[in-house]
Amino acid sequence: MADKNEDGIFRNAVKGFNKSDVLEYIDAMKSRYMEDLNLSQKQIDDLQNSLTLQLSENNTIKSSIDQLKAEINQLTEENNRLKQTAQDKMRYGADLRRLAQEVEVLRV
Repeated sequence: MADKNEDGIFRNAVKGFNKSDVLEYIDAMKSRYMEDLNLSQKQIDDLQNSLTLQLSENNTIKSSIDQLKAEINQLTEENNRLKQTAQDKMRYGADLRRLAQEVEVLRV
C-alpha cells in the first residue's frame, strides 16, 4: 500500500480519495523531501569545507610564491653584485699585470 501511495495512486472513497492514503502519500513525500534535503545539505557542507580547504591552500601557496619572488629578487641582486665584483677584480688583476710588466720594463 505504501508503494502505491508514493506513486500518488489512491483508493477511491465516498467523497473523493481515501484520507489515510492521501496522508500516507504526503508523509512519504515529506520523508523523501527531507532525505533529499539532508543529502543536499550534506553535499553543500562538504563542498563548503572543500572550498575552505582549497582557499587556505591557495593562500599558503600565494604566500610561498611571494616569499620565493622576494628570494629570487635578493639572489638576483646578489648575483649582479658578485658579477660586478668579479669584473672589478679582473680589471684590478689586469691592471696589476700591466703594472708588473711596466716595472719589469723599467728595471731593465
